[in-house]
Amino acid sequence: MASFLSTSATRSSRQKDKIYLIGFVTHQITGGKLPSNRQVLRSLFYNIREVKLNIKGAARLTIKKVFIFWEKARIQTKHLKDSVAKLEKLHEEWRKLQKNSNRTGPAQTEKEKLFKAILDDLFDIAHQDALQTATEEDKLFLLKQREKGCPGVMGGVDLKCVKAEERWQKRNASEMTRLTKFRTSSELEELKSLGSSTSDEDEIEDNDQRTEKVDMVTLNYGPEKKMKKYTRGTEEIVNEKLFLILDRCAISDRDAARIISATIESLSHDSQQYIVKLEGAVVHWGGKLLPDMLNKENVERVAVLISCGEEEQLIGVPLLENGAGSTIAKSVYSELGKWGALDKIQAMSFDTTAVNTGRIKGACVLLEQLMEKKLLYLPCRHQILEVVLRSVFDAALGKTTGPQSDIFKKFKTEWNSIDKKKFKSGVKDKSVASKLINPDQISKLWSNNEKYLKSKKIVDGLKVTNDTAKRGVKLITDYNSCITKDEEQKQYLLQLIAECRTKFPGFSKASLSEPLPFEQTMS
Repeated sequence: MASFLSTSATRSSRQKDKIYLIGFVTHQITGGKLPSNRQVLRSLFYNIREVKLNIKGAARLTIKKVFIFWEKARIQTKHLKDSVAKLEKLHEEWRKLQKNSNRTGPAQTEKEKLFKAILDDLFDIAHQDALQTATEEDKLFLLKQREKGCPGVMGGVDLKCVKAEERWQKRNASEMTRLTKFRTSSELEELKSLGSSTSDEDEIEDNDQRTEKVDMVTLNYGPEKKMKKYTRGTEEIVNEKLFLILDRCAISDRDAARIISATIESLSHDSQQYIVKLEGAVVHWGGKLLPDMLNKENVERVAVLISCGEEEQLIGVPLLENGAGSTIAKSVYSELGKWGALDKIQAMSFDTTAVNTGRIKGACVLLEQLMEKKLLYLPCRHQILEVVLRSVFDAALGKTTGPQSDIFKKFKTEWNSIDKKKFKSGVKDKSVASKLINPDQISKLWSNNEKYLKSKKIVDGLKVTNDTAKRGVKLITDYNSCITKDEEQKQYLLQLIAECRTKFPGFSKASLSEPLPFEQTMS
């Protein structure tokens, strides 16, 4: 009887460890393959249930275990943060199925079947350049592991490769020691030679030049680029003609940078003096609820534009199924893909609504996930400054419950007796200015500061008020019910009108003498 109860208790305890669709939890990942989705999830649930970690902590611990297998396979992986995000996404998919596990309908059954089908596939966290950087043998192994069921196993340790790495590490360590000694001795000699210098400023300048020369020393083996001190290029090399040719040949920004750098070096020039990276672009979008021409219902549209410096381009105003963040992100991603601009986007400008800025389901986060890269956030400053201004008034005057405010009533009553010529900005008041302005950064000296001028040029080029998207929204609002009901023709019409407005921004003779876009096409 006691034996039966013990067996029953063990079986009950074992059953608790069984996870829906996945199987039993395990504290370690074993085998001669790269970990599968099932193995990773089993280890994740062990860290959650037994180690008592939250999802984020359990995912980090699991990914660190997974990295061990990828390091053994000598295959480059994604960053830890991106790998953790991938595991969290997989867990979220399982969680959605588990919530509806009591359902027995065909839809739930089909979803469970699809999820089970990927459990024994590779949990792929390979870097996007892994196939380019791996050896031929490692490349074939990774491709084999990506097949259904992860066929193949890792071989034994490559002793030749391990010994070669050890030799390289020893050489690298000795070279670093030699370089450190050389730098120290050079600086000492320089200080002695500059002992009779007449200016402290000259000493610092010469010392910086000597340090730069030492930093530019390169090695003939190993990753010498890490020891080289790079400087940002200052000379433009990509002109409009070269840019158009690269675009016509469908060459990506990364490949273009490689080609241009190699060309410069083949001409015996220093590629570090030139700006070889193509200028990035900003994507703007803004939504609008508009009447549908085919029925009486309102439909959601989103205007998608890209800007680069002073140039703007409307790329589409697609219809949306709904106003959710995922729908907006997919539409923006689709329009960028149609124009081949995905690899050129480096920032995004948007209105500060919850549907855009949501931490999990916001359009911005989801767009970054679709593009598989981080983007610079440029939320519309109009809306942000409105909140700041309201907070200032609330702090100074108290919250108002209506349109009437005591301070404005007083201004209205005394307005005729106020001498407007004596108006003075608050920042010119000494007590106010002393709190707002840092005396170490006097604005009169900014015009001679190269760093300030360069930063100002970059910041001036950032369109952070999202007026670009608002112009696109105004355009579709004006022409939504005009000329055509065909969606494809409407998209073409909107782009043509946007281009005409770009060509004729004003009513001067110089502006009006420009040829129309369709006239250029016909000629």
